Amino acid sequence: MPPNGAVQMRNDMNAFFFRLGQLTPADVEKLEKEAEIVAVMDNVINEALEHAAMASGTGAHLLAEEDEASGANWEYAMQAQDLISAIMEDLPEEAGKVVYLAMSGVIMRSNIGNIFLQSDYNTLTGPFKNALGKVHPDDAD
Repeated sequence: MPPNGAVQMRNDMNAFFFRLGQLTPADVEKLEKEAEIVAVMDNVINEALEHAAMASGTGAHLLAEEDEASGANWEYAMQAQDLISAIMEDLPEEAGKVVYLAMSGVIMRSNIGNIFLQSDYNTLTGPFKNALGKVHPDDAD
């Protein structure tokens, strides 16, 4: 059985991919407007991304643990990377920035703790949430 953190990371990403699959042209316009806010929050966003990068060792470790056992998480990670690339190619650049930030938060969601904080998650997912509502079904309103 995979580590709980790896399972949670998969579930979080799947929920976000499902959400992205429901985007309408009007949603994309809303995301583009939020990108203007992202530009003025540059320092705060960069700090949250740094925390995500520092904490990502935990997520990579969880994926590697199951990779040694079955390879299932490695395969999932590769499929997720392909899907992320396809989604980003289909979005205007400004909307893509908002989606990228939200995705960075969702990837790290199961690692909220000492390095990657709830405030970091809120910073990264905030522009998406402002435009379209909750990023993840379990997020607070």
